[in-house]
Amino acid sequence: MRLYFFFFTALFLLTSCSSVALDEVSNLMVREKLRDKLNLSNRAFENYMLLQKRLGVFILIKPSHAPSSLTAPLAQAISTRLAQHHLFPSVMDDSNFKARLAQNPKLKQKAEIYFDTLSFVAVSDRDLSNAIGKALKLDQFFLIQLDQWPAQNTSKNQPIRFKARLVDAYRGDILWTGIAEEPLDPEEFQQAKEHALKLVERLTEKLQLRFRRKWHRLRYNGLKGENVG
Repeated sequence: MRLYFFFFTALFLLTSCSSVALDEVSNLMVREKLRDKLNLSNRAFENYMLLQKRLGVFILIKPSHAPSSLTAPLAQAISTRLAQHHLFPSVMDDSNFKARLAQNPKLKQKAEIYFDTLSFVAVSDRDLSNAIGKALKLDQFFLIQLDQWPAQNTSKNQPIRFKARLVDAYRGDILWTGIAEEPLDPEEFQQAKEHALKLVERLTEKLQLRFRRKWHRLRYNGLKGENVG
């Protein structure tokens, strides 16, 4: 049984802060299994070892009143940021997959079922993720879902809320979950798109901080290499 850990107290604070981005490694069992497989101590293991080469970025807009035109700029912003962080050798957004999915109705149906289940109930079906990954030649998925978007005809503050998940396509494991939220007052609704882009960039920053290599270990390995040479 997969274990998922959520910081409920921290999530409660989302409603009282101006802008919040949280993150966590969702499946600690995966970390422990890989650490044991590599025969590493807990101190020697690093989160970047969970990452694979080919990442696919998928965007899911859940609120019906949110503009569909958000998908392209969100995908571009996320892909650009991830490429700059050099966590993955290959980063592709869902514009690269739409044609292939359209040509394969069965695969498209599998993808819709998989990502809907992942976004609504946080369950990743290994059989589906494996089939999608093989067909699209992806090792891992990065799903960004827009959960909340401000309605225009209101005088109350309303939030923009994103949730992100990094999933291993082969194993179906959710490796990381990130949440970013920002409440907007009615005067800011016209700039909602700009706020949304900043929030997803914060999520990619959180991902990078979680999975980047530790600088002191890189320095140690560099010094060790110099000594050996």
